[in-house]
Amino acid sequence: MKNPISFNSLKELGSLATTPLRICMGWLVFSAFWRRVVLKPAALDVLSPEYEGLKFNHFIPSSDAIHAMIKYLVLHPELLYIFLWVFTIMEGLAGLGLILGLFTRACGFISFCLLFGIMLGAGWLGTTCVDEWQIGVFGISAGLVLFVTGGGPLSLDAYLRQKITVFRESRFWQFLSSGPFFIENEESKTLKLVSILSVFAILITLITNQMN
Repeated sequence: MKNPISFNSLKELGSLATTPLRICMGWLVFSAFWRRVVLKPAALDVLSPEYEGLKFNHFIPSSDAIHAMIKYLVLHPELLYIFLWVFTIMEGLAGLGLILGLFTRACGFISFCLLFGIMLGAGWLGTTCVDEWQIGVFGISAGLVLFVTGGGPLSLDAYLRQKITVFRESRFWQFLSSGPFFIENEESKTLKLVSILSVFAILITLITNQMN
């Protein structure tokens, strides 16, 4: 009788299967950086009518939990300018990290936070435009998936684990990249973690859908 497939084998297969999701999610996030910095630099020019900060005025009536923060940034344009640059740079780093599979787990969590913020900020613009909300709920779910699975075999994380000892043995670097999530009882703890994150993602999707 053949031995049953181990949990580690299934986990490796799962992280491999998320490769298309990782790359597409990475490009979705990175493209925002690329668009503002390279394709349309006027988006970060405060003197331009295409300045990204102007959109925040439209976010105010449609934002959800971070309404007060957006209003504060609009009233303090110097802070809004800094915020836009920090947000854009984080999009660039997190997106590129996901595309390459470098520090995948950390980049997945950062992407989750960025898309969560976009969804709460932009809300549901108008009576028919649900683009920001749809992008947001997709980003939340995808970010959480990549946070759990890591980069898988087809990633720089896997290559660095093979070539560099510290990436293979250090718990800190393993946690940031694609190594084991838990030291003990990994199977049961991973099951609990995935269950909690799944319920969280579903609740956020349904609650924000109803709110908007």
